[in-house]
Amino acid sequence: IALQEGEYDLALEAGGVAEGTAIALLADGGFVLLDTATTPELEAEGLARDVIRAVQDTRKAAGFDVSDRIQLSIVFADEGDARAVASAFAVADVAGETLAVHHLVETRTDELLRGGEPTAAPEFESVVAAGTYANAGDVTICVARTGGAR
Repeated sequence: IALQEGEYDLALEAGGVAEGTAIALLADGGFVLLDTATTPELEAEGLARDVIRAVQDTRKAAGFDVSDRIQLSIVFADEGDARAVASAFAVADVAGETLAVHHLVETRTDELLRGGEPTAAPEFESVVAAGTYANAGDVTICVARTGGAR
């Protein structure tokens, strides 16, 4: 007996799909399998992109113009966070996305990454509490306008 439209429900039962895999039906009848497993490199890049968002929020709170070039200092309470962001800094283009002419990534005790030399004292500081994004510890972001070109 042929079933007519509305006499049945089409449902996807993903038996045997490995953990770390997502599956979805497409409207045209196909399906998509997506590998959802992450790597330490992907997680580091994600945290670096979270830092970009936090720096942009700090720039806005400081009243900086969208086009202002800045010097940026990021101080991590958690060493793992600091190392992750330092390793993904270039991939996520933190300096470029935030218009940072000079930048510094450090923990309270170690400097991990430096680009250029600061020319002014920080004008504004914000603290991103642990767990706000994927950060395990607090992150302090210090910004200052700079007249230097990018």
